[in-house]
Amino acid sequence: MERSVLSGMVLALVFLFVFLFLAAQYESWIVPIAVILSLPVAALGAYLGIWATGLHNDVYFQIGLVTLIGLAAKNAILIVEFAKVQVDTGVDVVQAAIHAARMRFRPILMTSLAFVLGMLPMVLASGPGSASRHSIGTGVFFGMLVAITVGIVLVPFFFVLIYKIKRTLRMDRVARIIPKKKMLFFMVAVSAITFSFSSCKLGEKYARPELNLPAELEAGADSLSVDNIPWESLYADTTLQRLITTALENNKDMKIAAAKIKEMIAAKRITFADQFPEIGARIYSQKERLNYGGDNPKPDPEYGAKLTLSWELDLWGNLRWANEAGVAAYLQSVEARRGLQLTLVAEVAAAYYQLCALDRQLAIVRQTLEARREGVRLAKLRYDGGLTSETSYNQALVELARTETLVPSLERQVKIKENDLSLLLGEYPGYIPRGLSLDQQHLPDALPVGLPSALLERRPDMRQAELKLREANAKVGVAYTDLFPKISLTGNFGLESEELGDLLKSPAWFLAGDLLQPLFAMGKNKAKLKASKARYEQEVYSYQKSVIGAFKEVNDAIVTIHMAKDIRRSQEKLEAASRKYLKLAELQYINGVTNYIDVLDAQRGYLDAQISLNKAVLDELLSVVYLYKALGGGYTSASEEIQ
Repeated sequence: MERSVLSGMVLALVFLFVFLFLAAQYESWIVPIAVILSLPVAALGAYLGIWATGLHNDVYFQIGLVTLIGLAAKNAILIVEFAKVQVDTGVDVVQAAIHAARMRFRPILMTSLAFVLGMLPMVLASGPGSASRHSIGTGVFFGMLVAITVGIVLVPFFFVLIYKIKRTLRMDRVARIIPKKKMLFFMVAVSAITFSFSSCKLGEKYARPELNLPAELEAGADSLSVDNIPWESLYADTTLQRLITTALENNKDMKIAAAKIKEMIAAKRITFADQFPEIGARIYSQKERLNYGGDNPKPDPEYGAKLTLSWELDLWGNLRWANEAGVAAYLQSVEARRGLQLTLVAEVAAAYYQLCALDRQLAIVRQTLEARREGVRLAKLRYDGGLTSETSYNQALVELARTETLVPSLERQVKIKENDLSLLLGEYPGYIPRGLSLDQQHLPDALPVGLPSALLERRPDMRQAELKLREANAKVGVAYTDLFPKISLTGNFGLESEELGDLLKSPAWFLAGDLLQPLFAMGKNKAKLKASKARYEQEVYSYQKSVIGAFKEVNDAIVTIHMAKDIRRSQEKLEAASRKYLKLAELQYINGVTNYIDVLDAQRGYLDAQISLNKAVLDELLSVVYLYKALGGGYTSASEEIQ
């Protein structure tokens, strides 16, 4: 498909240039069409030739195609020019066309057959490099055969047809609109515009590196993914939902990311605008005094008001590669903001659950502290009554003091976690409202992991890494096209005079073209190309590493969520057993069966079991949060567009 498009562009450009130069030569927009209409016949013969021989439409064939069009146009010009001279002397159009065909047929046939026979060695070539000669020779050989057998017969017919159309349409109006003196200027402008927008784009198109993705993320996983689970549905606690919404609105990193997007939009606009002409206005006044030889002073004033034009023609795709790099950089900032939102949602949820877990742990410790105080009171009564020794009483005091030290430490952790959450919310440190308690928080037992290929499209960091690779590839294209000539147009049009009073009577215009071809720079440009290719290679490995890291993160999260559920179940059994053991120990102590040390051991075991169960519940919630984040969940919601 790309070859056919490129071939069509080449044909269009060749036809355009032939038409414009013939229009300048004949000072007519209509007469050259007779030549142009005969050229597709030759091109058709070339395409039939490579189709019949099984060759491809490659760059060598297109080189031969350009040569063929030139030769076919030369033959048609011989007839058209001779016929036009006859018509200008008053001969009838039909008679002039027939006479021109008779007079020019023999020289055209002889030179064309000689050229066709000269192409045979290329058509029949063998050995190294024969493939390129086959493409060039076959296209020209068959194209010229069709041109001298069919095309040359059609030229007189086209000439008569065009002259009759010219008389009907009165195309001399075009000449009044575009004067002959400005015809060359008009041709150059049209050619530059057409060639700039139709020119080729050298360099290798981006292709995603081979990743050899695993067949599935988890055994038995289907194609469902977290795309269908927005964070508002996952986190049912309305207080947590409000906190996440506040963070997305006020978080300073999110605002920085949004501002970065604005910067990259402007930068993208700059690279896009570089592809188009730059037009400005200049009004100036200057006066110079010259005195060559010291005895002949001459003032040289100048006044002017002009429109200026500067335009670099993007013949090889240099500016388009730069624009592609700018677009990739802009999209990276968009994906960075999406990735930040994904991370922010996970961090707020995790911090909120950790805060709820600290609240629960503090409540457990305070409840235990009340039990310790009651134990001290009972131990003192039994000691005062002579039922126990002072040792049991002192052991109760030790456990009370040990438990009391836990409260301020947990209160400090609660305040610090509230401050951390306030920072995520973009607010000053303060109280964080709570909703459901930790044991009331419920998240899905499992999340759909989807297909491996979908993970790359779902995670913003993966898309950002690939866009960085695209940018590096585009910069390779920039460095490669820097090796080719650069053509720029400069011009101005306006008024210029030595006297201010004559300014409006003094039109002036200027048009210049510059071609800059790097010739010698001690290998600097080639070194830039090698450096850009090396950077691209680095980005390839970096992208592959990022993909492997993403799959490791998902796999770790899947393992963690399964193990967290098992640990939570085990801790629930441990907590129930510890609670039952404590009740039995207290009952036996009251009845004098055991000593107080057994009660203290049971109380310590129950406290540890409660804290461990609290931590297991938290870990299970966090495992779902981090798996959701690893799978790319957390940004596909309406709040994504919050500015």
